[in-house]
Amino acid sequence: MPASSLNPATLFLGLEPDVALARLVLEYKERVHALVGPQTFLDHAPHLTLYLAAFGDVAAVLTAAEALAASTAPIAVRVEGWHVFWADQLTGSHTLVLKLDAAAVVSLRALQARAIGILAPLRAAAESASRYDDRREYLSPNEQASIDRTGFPYTGEHWHPHVTIASIAADDWPAIARELLTESPRLAAMVPTLTCYRIDDEQPAPFGSFALGRVGAASRDTSPLAL
Repeated sequence: MPASSLNPATLFLGLEPDVALARLVLEYKERVHALVGPQTFLDHAPHLTLYLAAFGDVAAVLTAAEALAASTAPIAVRVEGWHVFWADQLTGSHTLVLKLDAAAVVSLRALQARAIGILAPLRAAAESASRYDDRREYLSPNEQASIDRTGFPYTGEHWHPHVTIASIAADDWPAIARELLTESPRLAAMVPTLTCYRIDDEQPAPFGSFALGRVGAASRDTSPLAL
């Protein structure tokens, strides 16, 4: 069913990594699956979530995303080992992610601020906030205030840009700690693409993709009618 003001769709802007970083992420996802089987987020394609909310006007989101991408240069990132979100506030499991360097974090937070400035006014506020009703008690006061203000809990200095491998159940964690946390992945990479995703049954589906820094550089199906 197409999104509308009466039936908002949950969408997010994600940044897609270059081939080298995508390959690294997929290799670790495959290793996690071999060690502990299916886990939350493990089957999601490599990406970095920038902003998520509910929207009734998908075409407006696509237009805004294309303009944002055209005015943003590709972002250099360096992977600097692991970070773990212990007992992740939204999943309850331990979320294993690739940590990014400080300079990249500054650039990514600046881009997120621009995205929120454009997109937050377009969101369906009630539907965006209700996504977190079941987990709101686990969020900090700042994160709860961010939901009320923007529709998304992780913004500004409270957002820690990263690339997720998986959110791993506590019972399965010892195998991950034993086999993976002894390693320290390192990689210099680029983030060259901004992609719009729709979430259906908690699975992200890309529907519009734009090369950073290139006016009109769109790929995939960018028609809201296809939704």
